[in-house]
Amino acid sequence: MKSKESLIAALVAIVAGAGAAFVVSLPAFILGAEIAVNWLPGRLPPLGELIMVLPFLAVLASVLGLPGGFLGARSGSWRAWHAWAITPLVSAAISGFPCVAVCLFSGTSLLDPVAFTIMFGVTIGGFFSGLASRAVAASLESLARQKSDDRRRPNGVAAPAHVGPAAMHVVRWAGLGLLVLGTVYVAYVAMSLVALLSLITGPGPGPAVPGLIVLVLWAIQAALGVVMIIGGSKMRNLKGYRYALAAAIAAIVPISCLFCLALPVGLWSLIVLRDARVRDAFRD
Repeated sequence: MKSKESLIAALVAIVAGAGAAFVVSLPAFILGAEIAVNWLPGRLPPLGELIMVLPFLAVLASVLGLPGGFLGARSGSWRAWHAWAITPLVSAAISGFPCVAVCLFSGTSLLDPVAFTIMFGVTIGGFFSGLASRAVAASLESLARQKSDDRRRPNGVAAPAHVGPAAMHVVRWAGLGLLVLGTVYVAYVAMSLVALLSLITGPGPGPAVPGLIVLVLWAIQAALGVVMIIGGSKMRNLKGYRYALAAAIAAIVPISCLFCLALPVGLWSLIVLRDARVRDAFRD
């Protein structure tokens, strides 16, 4: 059971690291573009093209941040200072290395504005990927230690789990956050489909129909929203621990433009659910 919990904690930390790389890379790419325009020779693409490609670059940063997330999840004791100091730096190097390798093999200068912007963004994203995964892993490990301390009496006999009114209040608020977040996800997809349908059926040539990838992403977002609605409602009633855990994990999946709002709620819910007293209070 302990190994299973450790595996779940590591996976949660890795996903959190990739999500942090996704979120942080957006302002990092913009900052890198500003540095490239003001200090490097050459020109960037028009602002409109750069904005259109930002989500794809953020996905690239999150993929490159996965090794950093793994490193942060498995980098030793949460109290070790070297894990906190070295992990983000190594994660940044791992994320930035593919960009440097591509430039070297293609003959592109690292001072090219586009190459510099991408390298800068993914490197900063990798740094925060390792830092975020280390923080999540530390929180989960700290809760595991708390479980071991809280559920033992001095004579070594397991004590009964008890969730006080304050803890119950936190659980219900976290469940409400997941419930609202899932509703927003589903509403966003529904509004996007309605707007697309109205534009296609309206007068004039209309916009180009989104590709299959966009429609698949909308479907995944809607599915994640449904999972959050179900898990959040069950969490508020202390029912279905696995559903609540699935809802919290769904909130930290970096696949929506609403991810900046979803990440804090998902991480908060995971920390609440990992509390041994809260977990034992669930009826199923």
